[in-house]
Amino acid sequence: MRLRVTTVSNLPTLVICLLLCACSKGPGSKVDSNSLEQAFQSADAATRESVAKIAAAMKATDNSAAFSDLLKLSAKADLAPEQKQAVERALHDVAQVIPPKAVMAPGMPAP
Repeated sequence: MRLRVTTVSNLPTLVICLLLCACSKGPGSKVDSNSLEQAFQSADAATRESVAKIAAAMKATDNSAAFSDLLKLSAKADLAPEQKQAVERALHDVAQVIPPKAVMAPGMPAP
């Protein structure tokens, strides 16, 4: 009898392992938002407003809200390469300081 493992079924486990193994600073840690704000200085007004809201959440250590808003921002198709990179870096940094349950997709099993 052979076990068949699919990539899709391992994805939630991989995400959880990466989050648990990451060097966490703790749930109350601030994340630097300067590079994110700088990358979006030339963006349209609505996008700059979204980035300002994310930066304020990061500075207030409301990292769950920042993570959620960063995900929405990352879905925008018109981001420049440097903006995409800044969003990815911010998502990574924020994910390291929030509890794993806060970044789990709906339906994922708890660690």
